[in-house]
Amino acid sequence: MSAIFQRQRARKAELSANTTDKESPEDEKHDEEGQEEEEEDEQDEGGYCENEKTPCESAKPNLTLRPATEDDVQCVAEIWWAAYHDSHGAVVPPELLQQRTPKSFLERVRPRLPNTTVAVGPGDDGLVGFYILKGTEVEQLFLSAKNRRQGIGKALLFDAEAKLRGKGVSSAFLVVACGNLPACGFYERCGWLGQWDPIVYHTEIGKEIFYNGRKCSTFPLECYRYEKKLI
Repeated sequence: MSAIFQRQRARKAELSANTTDKESPEDEKHDEEGQEEEEEDEQDEGGYCENEKTPCESAKPNLTLRPATEDDVQCVAEIWWAAYHDSHGAVVPPELLQQRTPKSFLERVRPRLPNTTVAVGPGDDGLVGFYILKGTEVEQLFLSAKNRRQGIGKALLFDAEAKLRGKGVSSAFLVVACGNLPACGFYERCGWLGQWDPIVYHTEIGKEIFYNGRKCSTFPLECYRYEKKLI
């Protein structure tokens, strides 16, 4: 069992004993192979209301959240590409990283546009992050590097949860690439519960490649699965 899950098990025990305790604040990062995250004690100043289904008001920075449009495709792809390589470069196999080119992210953004929500900062900040839903899964959530540790990741995640809840989804899930411990910490602090044992998540790569002596059109990646009750 990983250290991150040992901490989570201890935390669940604490909550069972005393549901009035409050967590410390923080922020994030993530992808279908996880999501993206930040260092624990350097997180944003927001928080969430423990054992409740809605975030605390302090977790909502000065943002505009709106559906993505065709004009956002290039910016979303650029944020996704940069944040993915920043958060996953040391934890996913090089064979997968080779497939994650700037062009590949453009190709992945377009079909997901109807299910993408972007965060727009105040003034000249422009687009600062996004999330993508896929059924009951929070498939993607990424921020631009300069806009981390400001509560934006929490605001995006809580908005995703609210959107799924509004569709009648009782339980949502997401996955985090094994080794992306900052992402694990972020989701745990936002009330998501992880499985102890990794699963194999078949992430798309857009073409057939040979991996471990086999031809494959999706890449088998070891991930932690996280779930959260929404209703």
